[in-house]
Amino acid sequence: MAKPKPWEVSDELWAVIGPLLPKHQRRARRPGRKRLDDRLALRGTLQAAHAAPLAAPLPVTRPSKQPARRPDTHPRGKSEA
Repeated sequence: MAKPKPWEVSDELWAVIGPLLPKHQRRARRPGRKRLDDRLALRGTLQAAHAAPLAAPLPVTRPSKQPARRPDTHPRGKSEA
């Protein structure tokens, strides 16, 4: 038997997770697109999380002492010296 992929949702796992998800009913007026099966959506999310590269750590920089300000572009705001 082949080893299951990490993103495959087993029946035992789905028996635990499935009841926790909310049940959605389609609207009668303008129902929109049919929903994807919750189990398939979970599998896709797990597969994307497994395939995503690890995020690079953010660079550690100190914030500037100056507050962020917009340049004064209004003509009345400029001082005439």
